Amino acid sequence: MDALDKACDAFEAEEYGKAFEIFQQRAAKNCSESQYYLGLMYRDGLFVGRDENKAVYW
Repeated sequence: MDALDKACDAFEAEEYGKAFEIFQQRAAKNCSESQYYLGLMYRDGLFVGRDENKAVYW
């Protein structure tokens, strides 16, 4: 299982802090799926405060 799979599993288990950490690292390396999930997390305020600008950015 790679890091992206672990992050997706954590997200589905509502372990948003763990998921965020992995997604953030992978998104910085241009992983589009991680960028998508970061956008969702910022849009919905999951682990992070709601931030429409960051949601759109990711």
